[in-house]
Amino acid sequence: MPDSLQQDIQPVFIGGCDRSGTTFLASMIGNTDCAITTPESQFKVDFLSCNGKNFHSPSIWRLKLWGLSKKRLEEIFKCSVNGKELVTRLVFEYAQVYKNNQPQYWIDHTPTNFQNYKVLNQHYPNAKFVHIIRDGRAVASSVMPLAWGPTNSNDAAVWWLTKISFGLAAQLSAPEKVITVKYEDILQNPETELKKVCAFIGMPYNKDMLLGKGFSVPGYTKKQHSSIGQLPDNSKTDNWKSNLSKRDIEIFEYHSLGMLESLGYEVIHHRPLAITRKERFFFFLNYIFLQYLKQTIRRKLRTYRELK
Repeated sequence: MPDSLQQDIQPVFIGGCDRSGTTFLASMIGNTDCAITTPESQFKVDFLSCNGKNFHSPSIWRLKLWGLSKKRLEEIFKCSVNGKELVTRLVFEYAQVYKNNQPQYWIDHTPTNFQNYKVLNQHYPNAKFVHIIRDGRAVASSVMPLAWGPTNSNDAAVWWLTKISFGLAAQLSAPEKVITVKYEDILQNPETELKKVCAFIGMPYNKDMLLGKGFSVPGYTKKQHSSIGQLPDNSKTDNWKSNLSKRDIEIFEYHSLGMLESLGYEVIHHRPLAITRKERFFFFLNYIFLQYLKQTIRRKLRTYRELK
């Protein structure tokens, strides 16, 4: 085993509902010499669960986004004796290629990390977990126009509630392992919140973290992560109020009123009305004729990339 793997790297798994700032936070705390922030790694759980060398092909799409050479990937897959060693080798290879350092901390910002909390905590007992929460209405406003995820406020509310429940449950069961931060608090008081997160992780705080340049976003997703590499901007926190219709906000709050209030978010409708059959039918038509077509094209493009 190479000397670099003798170093006990500490993973920092950031997770939460998609479009809640996982990448944003990772780009900030990763902007220091002692850490490396890797692209999303949904594949790591599959690798960790493998016995022996029954690993998936190194040509999977998500791993391709790491930008490592095919030759090096084949070497890493061949010499790794188990899933954890494989993942560790990939992290150090990425750090060598993009930062030329031997990191003490591995920052992973895959949104589904808390859905896989048990597996990750089992394989990395020294890991720390950061749960980031964003106002669900802002999340809905951000995700609904995209070619993936929920396409209406009714589905977005259920999706948001389900996603954040994993992180809240993890913190309840292991408060010494999990810290929860709010996206809005980071925008309003970035230095205070970053110091709090760093202290919990056990890593030194660096003022350069405020610049958010600790991660280079893959080209295909730069439009969705336009805030990465910029100073925190609190001016757009409430954009959802104008981006969503009043009825969309009401439908969202019908499902999430109690959670929003518990998390300290101000609600607009104290007695919101549920979605009607007519609205549900309209949302279905919108999905079929608009979003379904986008998602189909997106899947075909992904398949094409995997086959290249």
